[in-house]
Amino acid sequence: MYCVIVLKKACWSRGDGWAKRAPAPTSIADLGGAIGFALIFCLLFLSRKEEQNFVTLMIIYTMKKLFVAILFCPLISAAQNNQPGFINDTLTTSGGYKIYKGQTLSLATGTAAAGYFNFIKFHQSMAKNNTYTLQNSSILVKSLKAYKYSGPDNNSIRVTGTLTYKDGRQEETDIVLNFERATEDYDGQASELNIAGAFKRKPGQAAIKAETNKPAAVEPQKQNAPGDLRKLLVADEIKKLFDLYKAGALTKEEYEAQKKKLLDRQ
Repeated sequence: MYCVIVLKKACWSRGDGWAKRAPAPTSIADLGGAIGFALIFCLLFLSRKEEQNFVTLMIIYTMKKLFVAILFCPLISAAQNNQPGFINDTLTTSGGYKIYKGQTLSLATGTAAAGYFNFIKFHQSMAKNNTYTLQNSSILVKSLKAYKYSGPDNNSIRVTGTLTYKDGRQEETDIVLNFERATEDYDGQASELNIAGAFKRKPGQAAIKAETNKPAAVEPQKQNAPGDLRKLLVADEIKKLFDLYKAGALTKEEYEAQKKKLLDRQ
C-alpha cells in the first residue's frame, strides 16, 4: 500500500492529474523509496522459503544489487537542485532563489556605469532603456513567461508587474531578467536583486581554486585609448550622471564628485 501511495504522489502534481509531473528531485526520491520498500519485502519473502533453487538465489542476488543502486537516488535528487528550472509558474535559480506570481522583487543598484543595470532590462515593448531609474525600486510580479536557459550567460525570463519607484510613483512594467547573473555579486558589487546571501549564485569557484597554486601572472599595462575617444567616453559618462542627477537618483554633491573623477581621468 505504501508503494502505491508513493508512486501516485511521484506522478501527480498539485491535483493537476497526469498532465503535469512533479519536480524531478521529488519524483526520483519518492520512486527510490517505493522501489526500495518493494525490494525489501520481496527479499524477506524469498529468504523465508525452505528450499531455494538456483533461479531463486539469482533473483535474490539481482534484487540486492538493485537495492544498493536505489540508495543513490537521494544523491541524484540533491544534485539536480543545482540546475535552474521553471515549474508550475515558479522560477528557481541555481542558487535556490524562487520568483513567482505575487512576489515582490526588491531591486538594488545597477552594476554598470552611472547606475545602469547590466542584467535587468526593459522589454522592447516599453520603448526605453533608462534602467538607472530602477535603483532601489520594487516590482510586484504579475506574470512570468518566455523562460530560457542554456547557461549562466544565456538565460532570461520576462517579468510583468507593478513597478514602484523609490519616490513612491507606480507604473506597470515589463522587464527581461537575466536571473542567474542578477542573483550573484558582480565585479565586486552586490547583486542587482536584493536577496539573502544563501541564495546568491557563486560563479567561478572551481576555476579560482584551480588557479591558487599557479604563480601570479604579470598584469599587462592597459593601453590608453586615443585622446579623442577618451573625451567622447568621458562626455558620455558625464551625461549619464547628469541624467541621474536630474532624475533625483544623485545629489548635486554626488554628481559633482563623480564628474570630477571622470574629468581627472582624461
